[in-house]
Amino acid sequence: MTQGGGGVIRFSRMAGAVAVVAALVTAASTTAASTTAATQVCEVQNVTDTARIVNLVPPRVGGDADFAGHGPQVSVRVTLATRPDSAGRPNVLVHVDMTARETQSDFTTAAGGTLALIRVWLGFEGWRVDGVVGMDTVDALGYTDTDHADDVFGPNSPTSFVQGYRVVGDTPGDEAGTETFVQVNIKPITLRLSRGCP
Repeated sequence: MTQGGGGVIRFSRMAGAVAVVAALVTAASTTAASTTAATQVCEVQNVTDTARIVNLVPPRVGGDADFAGHGPQVSVRVTLATRPDSAGRPNVLVHVDMTARETQSDFTTAAGGTLALIRVWLGFEGWRVDGVVGMDTVDALGYTDTDHADDVFGPNSPTSFVQGYRVVGDTPGDEAGTETFVQVNIKPITLRLSRGCP
């Protein structure tokens, strides 16, 4: 009975020691987790690109190649987009769509779009794009051409990312698919990037 009692006492002491060790391990794990959380830093940085130019010559999709003084009716839409590439680097892209359509038969039409990669931010692998700073990311233009001269326009608003447009609609000869085009001038784009932030 005494030995049995001693065994019980010894087992109780061992259980107490195990409990103490378990408590210490738990405390150490909690401390490590707290330290990791405390050392995680939220970084935020703005980066600004230089001004860019995107050109588009839409292909002829209808009629002959000559607008022949009948317009064309021109519409342009420009969209700014950001996304990471396969290496996790922030990319800046501009999508331009243009349609130029003759105002009477045979309704010569040039129409198409392009997606232009204007900047890859090297050295920012793993950074998240939180937004474009201080700019609208969509702009559009619509008018009817009335001559053979280049047409120059500003953006829809002062906060647009577009600086301006240069458009060729009609020319003295054939132009649809070859000479009709839009040049989009892009302002310097500022992105807000972050890393390690919620």
